[in-house]
Amino acid sequence: MVGRDGGQVFRFAVYYGPVDDAVVEVLNRYDHVVVDPTNVDWGFLSRIRAVKVSYLDLGEYVAMELGDCAVGRGVFVGYDQLWGRHVVNASSPEWVEYIKCQVRHVMEMGV
Repeated sequence: MVGRDGGQVFRFAVYYGPVDDAVVEVLNRYDHVVVDPTNVDWGFLSRIRAVKVSYLDLGEYVAMELGDCAVGRGVFVGYDQLWGRHVVNASSPEWVEYIKCQVRHVMEMGV
């Protein structure tokens, strides 16, 4: 398939749920997949043939347990009632270090 600018258009999927055999089978129908790194382990991740991209929330604290990444409550500037998450000061040096820690961890996972 060709996009408007003549470049190739890839089929992609966004999936944040737990990954099991059935999900791997579906995700393998796509060229690129976005996954929640807390919902997939290495065994399943290695079987996904698509280009894998990890979802990390840059503006809200989601309490993802990735490695030893931690952040203090001082970065919180509000609360999103709809999603039940703390809104953060994304320019805070502490938040930036937290995101860098998460990125390092997911890159080690291969996402």
